[in-house]
Amino acid sequence: PLPILRDLHQRVQILIGSGKLVLPISMSDCLYIASDYAGDHSASAFQTFTSVFADFESWKDWELKRQIHLRYPLPDGRGMSFKKLNDQFRQNALEPFLEAAGQLNGVCVTFAIHKEVGDFLCSKDALEIYASTIPLEANWKSQQFRRMLHIVHLNGFLLASLSQPG
Repeated sequence: PLPILRDLHQRVQILIGSGKLVLPISMSDCLYIASDYAGDHSASAFQTFTSVFADFESWKDWELKRQIHLRYPLPDGRGMSFKKLNDQFRQNALEPFLEAAGQLNGVCVTFAIHKEVGDFLCSKDALEIYASTIPLEANWKSQQFRRMLHIVHLNGFLLASLSQPG
């Protein structure tokens, strides 16, 4: 692994071993993993990758509450979105949404990577070779493929770092 990820993995293991980081989920349970990313626009200096790891039972409850919460439009007919909290309706909807999220039994992690770092996995040429040698069901654009690999790589790292023997 990359030196920075190896160092982070070691630090996470030390925190778990010392009891300073207590994981709320059992890695023997069925896990649900959700990821998102941001920072593609030119004004952003960072790209962020966020993942939530939660046990399946609490995720089912969260998903039901989330669907109910998002199903109903705002009083003026707009749909609910938390990307822009620029009005009172959306601001008022945020608290129950976060309360429901607080019931998840899991871990949320965000990586912020400065855009000057570039590709932290491998060179652009290596990514193109990789993309051309594996059978893909869809025609992936280079940027989308790179982002997908970043997300999969970071989630694999997180899963390995948060797992414990036994």
